[in-house]
Amino acid sequence: WGMLDQFSKQDLVGRYFKDEGFDLRMQTKAEEDPVVAAASVVARAEYVRYIQGLSKRFGDTLKKGASKEVKKQAGEILKRYGPDKFCEFVKLHFRTAYEVVEEAGMLKELPLKPPPEKKEWRK
Repeated sequence: WGMLDQFSKQDLVGRYFKDEGFDLRMQTKAEEDPVVAAASVVARAEYVRYIQGLSKRFGDTLKKGASKEVKKQAGEILKRYGPDKFCEFVKLHFRTAYEVVEEAGMLKELPLKPPPEKKEWRK
């Protein structure tokens, strides 16, 4: 079995496990468990290392988030590397990726699922 901090829907993460008998347990505040906390530190270090490698490959520090600068940089990546390599740099299931591909007129080459409608944010 495995434990995961509950930050997402179980089926989103669980589909990556090939063993159908794998028991994925999701729990809020799972990082309070020392093993989950340690795994989180290792995962963060690997993420930072991976982003540094992609930044080196791109020739500039990759920006994170969904700002105008991120979209501009993602558009540059799409133009430079094409739709086949775009997925190596971005999270295709994020709204930002869809918007960049749509703005570039490349949804036929890289058919992404449209993001859900934005919910009105209230204070």
